[in-house]
Amino acid sequence: MTFIIGWLGEKFGKVWGEVILWALIAAAIAAPFFFTYYAGKSNCENAVAQQQLKARVETLQVLSTLNQAGAAAVGDYVLRRAQTVTIYQTIREEVPRATSMWKPSPAAAAEPLPMCVFTRGFVGVWNDALEAGHDTGRLSEAAGRVAGAAAAAGPVDDADLLDAGISRAQLLNNHIANGDALTACEQRFDGIVDWERRVYGDVK
Repeated sequence: MTFIIGWLGEKFGKVWGEVILWALIAAAIAAPFFFTYYAGKSNCENAVAQQQLKARVETLQVLSTLNQAGAAAVGDYVLRRAQTVTIYQTIREEVPRATSMWKPSPAAAAEPLPMCVFTRGFVGVWNDALEAGHDTGRLSEAAGRVAGAAAAAGPVDDADLLDAGISRAQLLNNHIANGDALTACEQRFDGIVDWERRVYGDVK
């Protein structure tokens, strides 16, 4: 120690030699703490980086699962919808035959169907059944007519009893269109359920 102080004193002067010596001693004491801190900081940063990498991998896996499930569900829906469109097209092609001719008995010859009248009231009830509450004005009038008919013990003579001017074919085509729309909604719902099952499994 005395030798080092003397050597530093010769090189830098007595005061600066002591200053440099104490600085070296302080550095030697602090070095282990510094390296320990740096190693701990590095380990902490590595752990955080690994956690972030794991989170990214898990996120990519979830996104991949969602993407695969979505693609599969959409593919199945498109296939089911295409099959349904074909079925309903076949049904529509049956309308002319189903609404034009009939046989009074098995042995009788086919002949044109007799006249069939669908009143405006019939059409109103038909539409109300499809879209409940859509035409509130008509429903309000209908409620009044029903109450009046019950009080008078007989039907009310009004515009709803007139011929609506629609044919069997129009009525049947409307029913087919409504059935097709309902089936499409059900298939979309089935597609959502299918997607959920592929992502989350069978949840009970």
